[in-house]
Amino acid sequence: MYRFTRICAEEAQTFRSLYLTSQELVKDEWDTRSSHFAVLSKMQIVATARVTPAYWGKLPFTDLVEVCRSCPVVEIDYAEIGRVLVAPTYRKSPVIMALYSGVIASLYRMKPRCSVVFIDSIIQKDLQHKSLRTLGFAKTSYRYFDERYNVDSIVFVAPTETLRNRLRSLKAALKS
Repeated sequence: MYRFTRICAEEAQTFRSLYLTSQELVKDEWDTRSSHFAVLSKMQIVATARVTPAYWGKLPFTDLVEVCRSCPVVEIDYAEIGRVLVAPTYRKSPVIMALYSGVIASLYRMKPRCSVVFIDSIIQKDLQHKSLRTLGFAKTSYRYFDERYNVDSIVFVAPTETLRNRLRSLKAALKS
């Protein structure tokens, strides 16, 4: 069974360093402003994510998206879920849904409470994008080439209330 928990930035960075070679992807200036979370299996971290509230009208992805560089696209009550990383042996398991479900539930304990959530993700045909749509995220027109990964990326968005309602529906469906 999996357990969702909050972790410190250093624990998240240690986990990232196991799978990422770019130091910028392991640790950046946003880590200190973020809340970090993990999914544990047998007391080992198998997935991590961070939630970053808007700071000075920006989120981590806004400097990477060309259209966002010239004008702020975020308000004080916006947040970004980022640095989502799942250990390779767990990528075809329910871990990603456990991670997103836990992070979404944690959004209601954030101060200030956020109303809109963004996720930037590499463009690929895998379970992560299906999971995002299942949870209520929609693709935006924001796309960019992420030189750090050497891949194209896209930004997803959802109102927090939509995520909360979708999460309740999914939990109810699992119980029945």
